Amino acid sequence: MKKFKRLVLPLSLIGMLLLGSTSVFANQIDKSLLNSNYNVIKFDKDGNVTYSYEPGATYDTPTPDNERARGRITVQASDVWKLVDDSNGHGPEYSAYGYVKAPEWHYSKAEMWYQGSQYVGGGKFWGTGEVYAQSYPCYGPNAIPRIFYGDN
Repeated sequence: MKKFKRLVLPLSLIGMLLLGSTSVFANQIDKSLLNSNYNVIKFDKDGNVTYSYEPGATYDTPTPDNERARGRITVQASDVWKLVDDSNGHGPEYSAYGYVKAPEWHYSKAEMWYQGSQYVGGGKFWGTGEVYAQSYPCYGPNAIPRIFYGDN
């Protein structure tokens, strides 16, 4: 039991740090720009938000997490952006932010990918309609944001 307690506290602290390390808040993003030509959102040290388009900056097609989701979830719309957060004063952090819209109960999961492999992941966010998700931040400027969906 002592070993368990010694493991749980450090793991809990690490988990809280990871969950709290997402430095971009969804309420700062202008949702009227959904499915626009913008695919990069930048936050600077002064709190300014800018939107831009960079060719090849995102992988726009939503990807099912498994074959079962492909047949059960009817994707009506989706989008994903690369967030560049330079508000922290120690160099920009990059993360994926996006949504999948479907009438069925589903989850959305945003991830950053680099050279065909997952670079950094994110949690599953559940709901119906537009379900937004954000990946954990990373320092990979060449990583590509992707959005996934599923039902289990």
